[in-house]
Amino acid sequence: MMKSICALTRRMGMSRQEFQHYYEQQHVPLAIQYLPFNRYVRNHLLDHEGIGFDTISEFWAEDLNHVATISNGPARKLLRTDELQFMDPSQQAAGACEVQYLSTGPLLNQRWAILLNWSGDRSTVEDWVNSLIQANTLVPSDAEMTLDWIMQPSSFPARALLWTSDPFVTDNLPQSVSATALRVQREETDPSALIASLLLTRLDV
Repeated sequence: MMKSICALTRRMGMSRQEFQHYYEQQHVPLAIQYLPFNRYVRNHLLDHEGIGFDTISEFWAEDLNHVATISNGPARKLLRTDELQFMDPSQQAAGACEVQYLSTGPLLNQRWAILLNWSGDRSTVEDWVNSLIQANTLVPSDAEMTLDWIMQPSSFPARALLWTSDPFVTDNLPQSVSATALRVQREETDPSALIASLLLTRLDV
């Protein structure tokens, strides 16, 4: 299964709370009618007003290229019209992910999204993650912890994204790596609500 993420920004004149409410109550029910997601999660930022975006969305699908084809098909006008009601599409920042599972546990409604950036290759971060695993710093965990390696090219504002219940896990991060911890409220669409969309898009209805 393939995964992508996208940082989304509210339109001018709308508060973050209004943006997030519209997203959940209006846009999500519309989007799942047309887009064949296997999983769909919105992570609504609870702080960091000045960071430049308001929600990080996660999308899982069997074929992201197929989702993109549908997004650019007959449903495009309808979805884009609704997007303009609450977001600034010009500020969307997306990236495909390679997901690394670091620890198992329940998915929490409130968690932290830690944006990681560095120069050079990713070996420095890989070594840091391996050192935490070997020291049992991550295991056992009271919640699932994953690391999304953002595939290039990408407009997403980080090279990797760590999902964790512990914002202090980066205390021993290498000096060459910068981290921004964002507290988020996680909202996931019930998988049963996605079944109809998956069936319809496979039948090209």
